[in-house]
Amino acid sequence: MLFYVARSLSGPLSLPIVPLSYRLVQVKIIFLNCWGATNKEPLAAFIREQKRGTDVFCFQEAYGDMQTLASELLGDYTGMSAHKTIVRGSKDDSMDSAVYVRQGIDVISSGTLLEDGRLDTGLGLYARLRTPAGELYVCNVHGVTLRVDGFDDKLDKPSRLEQSQAFIDFFKDKSQPIIVGGDFNMLPEAKSLHMFEEAGYRNLITDYGITSTRNRFIWERYPDTPQKFADYVFVRGDVNVQDFRVPDIEISDHLPQLLECSLELARRPRDSEVLVSDVE
Repeated sequence: MLFYVARSLSGPLSLPIVPLSYRLVQVKIIFLNCWGATNKEPLAAFIREQKRGTDVFCFQEAYGDMQTLASELLGDYTGMSAHKTIVRGSKDDSMDSAVYVRQGIDVISSGTLLEDGRLDTGLGLYARLRTPAGELYVCNVHGVTLRVDGFDDKLDKPSRLEQSQAFIDFFKDKSQPIIVGGDFNMLPEAKSLHMFEEAGYRNLITDYGITSTRNRFIWERYPDTPQKFADYVFVRGDVNVQDFRVPDIEISDHLPQLLECSLELARRPRDSEVLVSDVE
């Protein structure tokens, strides 16, 4: 939930010269592959609990029952969605992504990346947001699944490298803070992931020592090839990460990624303002 902490940069507020201060606008974002709300009741309970303090929800696999559930629980949020169908022989892969933004944060614009019908790249849904501390980009990523004989090794393929480059190129010249996260469908050793770090992003999964973003629901379906990772969050620019967690809870076959961060806004305080925290 948005809230502000103001602090003085140049001494007590009683100085003859009005001091410059800045306020920290704190933002909480959750990324989750919802698995189409297959585990509906625990997922609904999680969203209800987290809604009290979450400013942005970024969902992947938001199809079927998940659309109804999100409409019921997040109807007071500003919602955006994107869809892409990948047809491979007799099997269709439906990519349904959604972003929900709390009222009080303006959605300046939104759009899709890689929604071009290609069979070998995923889907991005981004929102350009205006907070009291300025603008922020949030991009919800669902990386492509590339199965060979029913198995995806989640390592580098030419299209995955192109996919990552497309996201990096889109935000390359943006001066605003950038947060890119979701289900990338890749393992940590993939160069397709390291490309973000080379482009100046922090990999929060690595920085916070996260040991898995999956759970038994996926491992029981693929016992011979257990994969512990698929989901990541990357940040670039003036994003002050306060906390990042991936709780081991069974609300989907992916674990949720919870990011709490702050943005800074320099300004001169009003005479009537009461500082929450005053730091010399």
